[in-house]
Formats: sequence, structure tokens, C-alpha cells
Amino acid sequence: RGATLRSHRWRYTRWGEEIEAGNEELYDHLNDPEEHTNLANDPEMQKTMAQMRGEFDMARKTARTTITTQ
Repeated sequence: RGATLRSHRWRYTRWGEEIEAGNEELYDHLNDPEEHTNLANDPEMQKTMAQMRGEFDMARKTARTTITTQ
């Protein structure tokens, strides 16, 4: 299963539960609004990747907690 987190500038997608080679995407909507270039493996984007991963994991956990408690 895939899920996406979107901020004003970035769109981060993870395919599957865990981080594995090739299952992440990162797009810069400021410079690449049509999502032609996946930046997930770009060494210069690792700080952004870490931030988006953290926000993604937090959002996924919150969504799952909300669903199971209703």
C-alpha cells in the first residue's frame, strides 16, 4: 500500500510500511510542479527526506489511532 504526505512545497510518498530501496518518492512542487524528477535518492535532499519521513510516520500513526478508536 502506498500513502502520500503533501506540504506546501513537497510531496512525499512511501509504497509499503517500511522504508526500503526504491519505495519512496519526493517531489519539489516549487521547482517541479508536474513531478518529473523523484528526489528521494538525491544526497542533497536527505535532510528534507528525514523531515518528511518523520511527518509522514506521525500522520500515519495519528490516522490509524483515530480509525481504531472510533
